[in-house]
Amino acid sequence: MNIVVMAYDDRVVTDDDVVTHFLDARVHPGDRRAPGETDLALVPEASDGRPVHCAPYSDDQLAAIERAAGDNVSDLIDVDGVVVGRAYGIRADLLIEAGAVVANTKTLRGSDLSVRRDAHGRDIRDQIESSVRLARRAQASIRAAALEEPALAQ
Repeated sequence: MNIVVMAYDDRVVTDDDVVTHFLDARVHPGDRRAPGETDLALVPEASDGRPVHCAPYSDDQLAAIERAAGDNVSDLIDVDGVVVGRAYGIRADLLIEAGAVVANTKTLRGSDLSVRRDAHGRDIRDQIESSVRLARRAQASIRAAALEEPALAQ
């Protein structure tokens, strides 16, 4: 599956010399599985104290993601123009680990789907949000049409 892995600088924890990167991985909005999906996050929102939509990865696992992405990488920039992390585009087999869907970092490959700004100037986070918003609107339209159908039959 083509995924976007977002590594935010403020989502790194060091405990007893063990570094854990809490990475936010999403199905790439250009992946064939993305259209119609109302949530592209691999990890649902959690209430266990970890950052939203993130799963823990080691230094070595992040390095494997960086290698697989090659030059398919983009800075994540906040509203003030400050770089707050990086986005990596990869193809990954997925595993379930500790209740979260994670990328199998032993079988990663590069992705042909870019994580850079698109032709409209949108960064990858905006592209993901746009795909999700479109799917939610479509589902809302379908629900509304289904509610109107019985009224029309009367």
